[in-house]
Amino acid sequence: MSKLSEKMAKIRRFNKERSSGGVEMEKFVIAEGNNLFRVADDLPVFKYEHWFTAACGTPVHSFCSRDYEGEADGADKKSCKVCDVVTAAWEVWNDPDKHSEEDVYQAGVILGKEKDQRKGFAASWSAKVFAYINVIPREDKDNWCAKNKHTKVLSKSAKQAGITAGEKGIFDEFIELVDDNGDWDEFDVRMKKSGKKLDTRYRVYKDKEYALSDEEKGYTRYEFDTLLKPTPEKVLDTWLNVGVKGGGNSAPPPPAAEEDAEEDAAAEVDEEETKPKKKVLGKTKLKLKKEPEPEPETPDEEEEVEDEVEEEEKPTPKPKPKTKLKSKTKLKAKPKVEPEPEPDPEPDEPDDDVGEAECPECSTMIPGDSESCPNCGAKFTGFDED
Repeated sequence: MSKLSEKMAKIRRFNKERSSGGVEMEKFVIAEGNNLFRVADDLPVFKYEHWFTAACGTPVHSFCSRDYEGEADGADKKSCKVCDVVTAAWEVWNDPDKHSEEDVYQAGVILGKEKDQRKGFAASWSAKVFAYINVIPREDKDNWCAKNKHTKVLSKSAKQAGITAGEKGIFDEFIELVDDNGDWDEFDVRMKKSGKKLDTRYRVYKDKEYALSDEEKGYTRYEFDTLLKPTPEKVLDTWLNVGVKGGGNSAPPPPAAEEDAEEDAAAEVDEEETKPKKKVLGKTKLKLKKEPEPEPETPDEEEEVEDEVEEEEKPTPKPKPKTKLKSKTKLKAKPKVEPEPEPDPEPDEPDDDVGEAECPECSTMIPGDSESCPNCGAKFTGFDED
């Protein structure tokens, strides 16, 4: 390639970066099935990144100011404005009683707990870590690397450069590969992708072992640390409070496709996941207030009526049996050993001259002049005059 061609290619790349609002790199996208390539870096570069929605509703992507390798070496954790928004959202989500329902819902959207109506799926704004690796594809259809004397960046999708490197991310497979086979500078790598969306799986294997050619060793590599700088705080402030317009020379690059975001959300483990969660009613309604203490139960009217009926159905206590009949003619009877159940209250006296009397033994009403009870057989010794 001539010096003029090299310069024109550099200008073309620069213009692409300006027009997209981000960095345009040639991607080697992991396709379904087997992918064969050679890793052209000694070490990958790791970056924290955010996907979120600007104030105007535009989905945006930013590079965080957090330093992955610095934190791994014990440095203090840094944060950008988007990180601060996520932290504030956790405070609202974990104490909803002090905030409005709308504020709690928006906090849920930021944390990926609630579905963002403008995006149609739930994805957290939290910083996610991606690994950037220069590779030389072994099945390069357009022979781009050989023509441009340049490597490609290994990418999980056409809209997302790099591969997921958080817990359960794609890069975990590379860690196992190196643990089992040593550094990757002496052999090709075969990556197998299977499944779709939430069920996508990646496996990495060692392939043929041989050295790179002198030409391949001379390919230009992407300097990821130079290209992928943190998004300026002024830009983030404008995106969060105003919108995309005015947040930069042009619109930001589009975020990962929906299926990629869903896949990332399934693999992602937030640092805040250990914090207590609030219950969700249905799909989107949040439980904002504690349930009131239950009031003491009072019996229903129907229950009261039933109780009254039960009381009425109970047998009325009866007076003890009497030895004499209170009637116009009183009888004296010989008592038996044990009295029978208590009799009902005495009825009104009949108008008959003889009248009726109650047997003192069985409470049966008998004619007043009876000498014995036809029911129980009690005999009466005589009659007393009033």
